[in-house]
Amino acid sequence: MQAPRRAAPGVARPCYDALMTAAASGAAPELLAPAGDWPALRAAVAAGADAVYFGLSTFNARRRARNFSTETLPDVLGYLHERRVRGYVTLNTLIFTDELPAAVDQVRALAAAGADAVIVQDLGLIPLIRRVAPTLPIHASTQMTQTEPEGLVLLAGWGVSRAILARELTLAELPTITRTAPLPVEVFVHGALCLSYSGQCLASEALWGRSGNRGLCGQACRLPWTLLVDNRPAGPAARAYPLSPRDLAALDRLPELVGLGVAALKIEGRLKNAAYVAAVTRAYRAALDRVCAGAPPTLSPDLARDLAHTFSRGTGPGFLAGVDHGRLVEGRTPGRRGLLLGHVTTVTPRGVVLELATPAASTAELPIRPGDGVVFDCAPGDTDAPGGRVYAVRPLPVSVAARTPARGKQVRGAVGRRSRTGTALQCVELEFGREDFDPARIALGASVWKTDDPEVRRRLERCGEQTGFRHRVPVQAEVTVCPAATPIGAWNLTLALRSDDGLAACVAAPAPLAPARTQPLSREALRTQLDRLGDTPFTLAGVALLADGQPVESVPVMLPRSVLNELRRAAAAALRSRLAERHRHAVADVDAVAVERAALHRVSAPAGARAPRLHVLVRTPAQLAAVQAWQADRREAAGDVYVDFGRPADWAALCVGAPDIGLATPRIVHPDEWDRLARALPSTRGPVLVRTLGGTTGKLTMSPKPPTVVMLAGLQGSGKTTAAGKL
Repeated sequence: MQAPRRAAPGVARPCYDALMTAAASGAAPELLAPAGDWPALRAAVAAGADAVYFGLSTFNARRRARNFSTETLPDVLGYLHERRVRGYVTLNTLIFTDELPAAVDQVRALAAAGADAVIVQDLGLIPLIRRVAPTLPIHASTQMTQTEPEGLVLLAGWGVSRAILARELTLAELPTITRTAPLPVEVFVHGALCLSYSGQCLASEALWGRSGNRGLCGQACRLPWTLLVDNRPAGPAARAYPLSPRDLAALDRLPELVGLGVAALKIEGRLKNAAYVAAVTRAYRAALDRVCAGAPPTLSPDLARDLAHTFSRGTGPGFLAGVDHGRLVEGRTPGRRGLLLGHVTTVTPRGVVLELATPAASTAELPIRPGDGVVFDCAPGDTDAPGGRVYAVRPLPVSVAARTPARGKQVRGAVGRRSRTGTALQCVELEFGREDFDPARIALGASVWKTDDPEVRRRLERCGEQTGFRHRVPVQAEVTVCPAATPIGAWNLTLALRSDDGLAACVAAPAPLAPARTQPLSREALRTQLDRLGDTPFTLAGVALLADGQPVESVPVMLPRSVLNELRRAAAAALRSRLAERHRHAVADVDAVAVERAALHRVSAPAGARAPRLHVLVRTPAQLAAVQAWQADRREAAGDVYVDFGRPADWAALCVGAPDIGLATPRIVHPDEWDRLARALPSTRGPVLVRTLGGTTGKLTMSPKPPTVVMLAGLQGSGKTTAAGKL
């Protein structure tokens, strides 16, 4: 488990007016929302997401979510496309060699169903996808740990169309990538964070045999840990969770991100419910629209309240504001924290007296009601925060609050105060059921958080029940009539529907129509009947009536209403089919795994059989000395010896005396760091072991005397078929 280890510079935020101007002048980034089940997917669409990402039952980094099945893919993607929302499918785990055929079958299924992109972690999938579904866009998952522009160059050359950057990058580092990246980039703006770099954490695998890179993270970072220094506990006892970061909330950073030209803003949360997806997506939709219009990303009180009620472990800017672990990890709890209500001033046998963080103007505006769920901050070392459902809420006048009996003592100066205006309610008494409340566990001064509001939750969950069309496809209707061959005086009629993006469907009346005796067929009458598209993804933009190819206002044709309604339904159904067909990708009938393995064998097979050699990686000078002593004692040489000393200055000092020693680059390289790494190379003749994609291109390979570059086997790929074989 490798955590960010270098201090990034602070982010100097430019003039806010300049940020607004820059944001408004560029193209709006895509807002990408998560979906772990059907209610969450419907909520994301209803809340205004431009795209939704979701996973299937296998090869999915969120296997604990309900997810979707291969059989339901056409329905899921059809639902999204009819509502003008894109659908991205995650295949974002490492894939073992014997699983490659099944993974390719899954690629075939999602390509045929019309996925707008596939999100992958394993590099070995990239060439397989290109062979099976050449037109299917590939997005590099954040699990690939892309922190440098050099790696993006390689991915673009392999056919990747978007890269989801590591969440550990800062706003100060992003411009280096967005200015030079050869492909669009995506950035996380909201949701849970891990203390380790995305895709690099092995804690769950080491502890329980459940790998996060296989979709089964055991969340070791959410457990209590004791920090030991010289085998003695150190650090504040209240911080029992030193590995559990606050959640990311970058809503106020949207102007910078939009101004940088980021292609997509991503919300984390495929394990969250529909209420969470609805509240977060609605908030970011509103804020992003304001930023793109040149306004600040402020929220209405209702949106801000709903956002505060969503699941979070406390929020902050994450790594965007720079590497500051004291701000990133509060460490008191790994559990949910919602809306801060206030602090305990008195403990009673049935409840507490609470001083509100924000005074209420009236009883109706109190932030807490009977039935709401609350939690109290844990006492130091308490891993199970007390809390429960509120049974009763009683506003306290100053005189009553001042007489409320305390357990031992009160927080000085807190109980009974009113706001400075003297009119707002500042203190309330909360009562709990007997089984939900243990007064002995409540400390005076403890923070009280509202973790559940059933009324808000039910309202937000209803977003997951919406099936309507937020963005309908405008269509033009064209009704054409011409004389029929038989019978004499009859007319043939066709109805065509054409969408604004080039799709068309045409149907014909089942039989010639008789001439009108009294009421001719008018364009306005057609508009009235054809405008009834409520159960379809279309909206009528206009109607044209043509007779012998010329536009007219009416024709002497008798068209029964039932026939016109049936024509409308048939044309709309045909256009829906065209809409689904347009998103489908052609799938090649090829054994992609066998073909790719054969191709890699041709370029990588050795000229002759060689005995295996032992290569050694050392991390300290003492380890290096031990290897050298072992070689001298046995009078035999190992293979390459690589040093991983962390600092390029240590490399340079070592290579003066041992120029044939190999160097191992860091597993994580941030923007502009290759310059410092490359400066250490002139002093060595040994090979360089690179552990990031960027190490195979850029500064290392462009030097006058480029070293022998050795790529670490298994770099974001666990099968024998790996994109690294292209190097």
